[in-house]
Amino acid sequence: MKNQINQIMKINTEQTKKAALMIRAVSHPVAQQIIKFISEKGKSKVNAIYHELEKEQSVVSLHLSKLKKAGFVSYEKKGQERIYSLNVENLEKFNKTLSEIVK
Repeated sequence: MKNQINQIMKINTEQTKKAALMIRAVSHPVAQQIIKFISEKGKSKVNAIYHELEKEQSVVSLHLSKLKKAGFVSYEKKGQERIYSLNVENLEKFNKTLSEIVK
């Protein structure tokens, strides 16, 4: 019994940090607006996102950076522009896992 408890209590710090990063990235209302915008419009330039959301470019860029670090968006560079798209697979996995944990 004690061995089982010890196994359960072993927490992988790197995974915990990554999970916290992911939760923080999607928990902000601006990040949620960005995800919704890209899911509806498809691949999007940063300026299209901040114009549509009526947010400062720096605010949108900050949240895109957090979403990218969490693995929820990626971008491709075309000249000076970055065109963002959703990583739907990661978002689906995240939502499924979160739904299983938080019922």
